[in-house]
Amino acid sequence: MKYDPAIHDAPTQPLPPKDSRASREVSSTQARDVVVVDHDPEVQTRVARTLTERGSRVVATSSPDAALTLMSQWNAGLVLVSEALPGQSGLELARKIREDHPAAQVVLMATNESAELRASAMIVGAIGLLVKPFNLQALFDLLDLSALSPAE
Repeated sequence: MKYDPAIHDAPTQPLPPKDSRASREVSSTQARDVVVVDHDPEVQTRVARTLTERGSRVVATSSPDAALTLMSQWNAGLVLVSEALPGQSGLELARKIREDHPAAQVVLMATNESAELRASAMIVGAIGLLVKPFNLQALFDLLDLSALSPAE
């Protein structure tokens, strides 16, 4: 497998060996329905492709309203939400998703990390914060941790 910048973040980060955890498909307990909410189509595509290859069903959107509609019609277990969204903050969307769908786990994605943002993410019920551009191993690690404990 060759390096693909659309899938892997940094050219200095080698591809994992075929038998590593990052290259295996997720177990059936980790395969889940996922909604990705990000204003950047490249982030949507990269995350959706990666999670789909590992057994998840993924729907991506840039619209907070579309994300809420998806959640009302589709029982996604995981929602990845960008902090910066058109028309609504990602924190507000995360709060609304957790309020309306308490079983769903929410991960906030942001371009900058601060203690205030991390605290705000936890207050609205997010299980974690990924700082963009994040490497895919950070996403896998967070998914592994989220599979160990229920959202509620």
